[in-house]
Amino acid sequence: MLPLRRAALWGLRRDHSRALSLSPTHRDAQKGLVLGVYEQEQEDGGPSFTESAEAFDRSLSGGLRELLAVSGPALKRGKSRIFYGVHKDFPSVVLVGLGKPSAGVCAQESWDQRRENIRAAAAVGCRQLQELEVSVVEVDACGDAQAAAEGAVLGLFEYDELKQKKKTAVDARLHGSSGAADWHRGVLYAEGQNLARHLMEAPANYVTPTAFAETIQQRLSPLSDKVTVHMR
Repeated sequence: MLPLRRAALWGLRRDHSRALSLSPTHRDAQKGLVLGVYEQEQEDGGPSFTESAEAFDRSLSGGLRELLAVSGPALKRGKSRIFYGVHKDFPSVVLVGLGKPSAGVCAQESWDQRRENIRAAAAVGCRQLQELEVSVVEVDACGDAQAAAEGAVLGLFEYDELKQKKKTAVDARLHGSSGAADWHRGVLYAEGQNLARHLMEAPANYVTPTAFAETIQQRLSPLSDKVTVHMR
């Protein structure tokens, strides 16, 4: 079991997270992991890990849960906490709050709070690792691989095409093999949304009508033998 002394060095990293550091060279790590944690349903209860987080914790003989317990207050929805050096394959591990496990669908608004919590949590974890220049991030499906993929890909978007200094390009992947088809679907949905955001945020004198049509044609060409652009 990991000794508690490994959690000695910890502090606030941003308003939404706390960081534990085991090594001053953690920024050189190139692979990270995002895992989900549910809030306790009752005041005297403890946090509940997702299936992937529980399996990861078992591989550490309970060390991840131990670190979370001593790192600060309970992890709330949309918040995150990062740990360094706890696993040889994942030098950086981010735990993200998924809210209460009882969250469901609001029938009046047709709003799935559970899926939205997953999207928000995946986005927070991926962005935090991107700030550390981690180039490969595996994301916990959190019970809904499509929602996790949507959150990860949407959260990593930033229009920086005209900037000299760009953020680290992150390859977000599904952690584990369960839900691969749903993950792929979520990536496609999110990439479509990011394309719309890219065209919207680009300067008008940069994305002219001709450039707009050429971009759409280029993106659709792999999906069809013939793409026709109609000019008005």
